[in-house]
Amino acid sequence: MRVNDEQFVVYLFSMFHPELGFEHIVQMQLKFPDCTAVKEGKKVSIEFERTSDNLAEHLDGRYVYKIPGNEIYETDSEIIVKEGSDVRKYPKSDYKISHTPQSAVIMKKVLKLDYCVCWRKNPDIINAFKEVYGEIKEFIELSSKPIIIDFLEKRRKSLQQLGFKDLALRARP
Repeated sequence: MRVNDEQFVVYLFSMFHPELGFEHIVQMQLKFPDCTAVKEGKKVSIEFERTSDNLAEHLDGRYVYKIPGNEIYETDSEIIVKEGSDVRKYPKSDYKISHTPQSAVIMKKVLKLDYCVCWRKNPDIINAFKEVYGEIKEFIELSSKPIIIDFLEKRRKSLQQLGFKDLALRARP
């Protein structure tokens, strides 16, 4: 079976985070990283993905914004972009700027991430990520956790008895 989307991975993690070794969920958000949790008494960052391959969108897609012209100001701590009445601020601790004669590109520095929680992981991708982004401690594959597989099987049977189709999961092709 496969999960249909990232939100079901979030749902499963929310239910089973203690069994996965996380004491508390501190925060969930819609931007990178998806979650801050506590593991072994320390705050950690977590990104949820349906498959580990999807993590590349965050870690390799570091391009943030291309700015034409000279509407960029820098302070000791920030890069400030002014476009009409729109003002955006990027902390220098997380972003860098590259200037060309016609424009500037603001890029995210290497993204900090402790864990990736996914339904299925791709070992080739994981090895490549660990080489480039050594701070990723672990890729947690939910589809390999017996407690989660057991829960999903009971859930499927329960929904089936009620006459519902499980829309969150689909059979493997």
